[in-house]
Amino acid sequence: MVRKIIYYLICIIFFHIKVFSQDTQNLEKKFEIAQTYAFEGQRDTARYLLYQILSTKSDFTDAKVLIARTHAWDNDYDSARIVYHQVLSKKPNYKEAIEGLIDVEIWDKNTDTAIYYCNYGLKHYPKEKAFTLKKAKIYLDKGKIDDAYQQLMIVKAKDSANEEVAKMLDDERFILQNDKIQAEYQHEWFDEPYKRRWSLYSFSYLNKASWGTFVGRVYSGNIKINSDSSNINDNGFQFEAEAYPKLDDKHYLYLGLSLSPDYFFPKTRFGAEVYRKLNNQGEISLGFRHLNFENSKTPIKKVTIYTASYSKYINSFWVSVRAYYTNMSDVTSWTYAFHGRKYFNNQETYVFAEIILGSSPSEQNFIINNTEKSSLNSQKFRFGFQKLFWKRWTFYAAYSVEDAEYRVDNNHLVNAIEFRLGYFLPYGK
Repeated sequence: MVRKIIYYLICIIFFHIKVFSQDTQNLEKKFEIAQTYAFEGQRDTARYLLYQILSTKSDFTDAKVLIARTHAWDNDYDSARIVYHQVLSKKPNYKEAIEGLIDVEIWDKNTDTAIYYCNYGLKHYPKEKAFTLKKAKIYLDKGKIDDAYQQLMIVKAKDSANEEVAKMLDDERFILQNDKIQAEYQHEWFDEPYKRRWSLYSFSYLNKASWGTFVGRVYSGNIKINSDSSNINDNGFQFEAEAYPKLDDKHYLYLGLSLSPDYFFPKTRFGAEVYRKLNNQGEISLGFRHLNFENSKTPIKKVTIYTASYSKYINSFWVSVRAYYTNMSDVTSWTYAFHGRKYFNNQETYVFAEIILGSSPSEQNFIINNTEKSSLNSQKFRFGFQKLFWKRWTFYAAYSVEDAEYRVDNNHLVNAIEFRLGYFLPYGK
């Protein structure tokens, strides 16, 4: 009798296990069908099947997560949040729900909340690289390059060969916000009323930091003049430092200092300018430059330039108007520069054109023309392009022609070419 009872109990248990197993298999099969509908865009049908699953098995958590995901894919973020929070209220460490909630906050542009849930995920899964990578992506999209880099280095310290880290570090937003080295060559010449050749080489290093930007530059110049009264072939150097410190969200400064022991560069040059960003994607500035030519052989020893500008972005175009008021040896003059750029794809690829009118076509005029300074008028047209290639390299080329007065009613043409090659250093150096 006892054996029969035990036999019947075993049969009943086996039957229930088999039925339960069949029910579970049916639910799993229905879940796979719902997944297919969801991925193919038929999300209403998917949700109908998923709710059927939950009516049979209310704790089928994957079904709840997929319902939340379909709401998120339909941009119904509030409904997705409700379902995700229902899951986390019962299973606080359910990883797929945490990941889904982070995605919802990112897509709904609630980046601070997304960061909160990344930290929440890391609290439960300290070694999970996916949450740290999501934080890095959020910081990168917010323009917080240093914070993004720090998160990537956390992952790299644990997994030096992580492909996702390498891919993100190769992102253009990292590259174009990093330090840059640059070499430049400029050549200016004319043959009338005498022969003059000017070559200028420079090498610079640009450093970007949280406080602003610093540029260190070394110039090497060679000037050749052949005329009835003089025959010059001389070389010189100039050392320059520039800084662009941030004052607040709307203001920053330009500060520049140059030193040179050679006569055709200014012995000292100092400049300062304050910039203010406007709400209409515009910017205004006001500043000055002071050049001291005590080493020069010419009678003009000191030049002071006051300058102001207005610039504005209009879609992919950038336009600028700048005025210079120059005082040298008690002779004053005005110069006006009009500059326009058309950008392509990024801020490092553009074409440009520039027109400069006045007695001193540019500040550079005081550097490379100090042997023949005058208050005579000139008009200069300059155009060129810059191209970003191989992600890290920039190439710049420009040509200019200037119709300059040599004597009153006696003009001559000055030609100039410029080439520049730049390279963005790997982030973090």
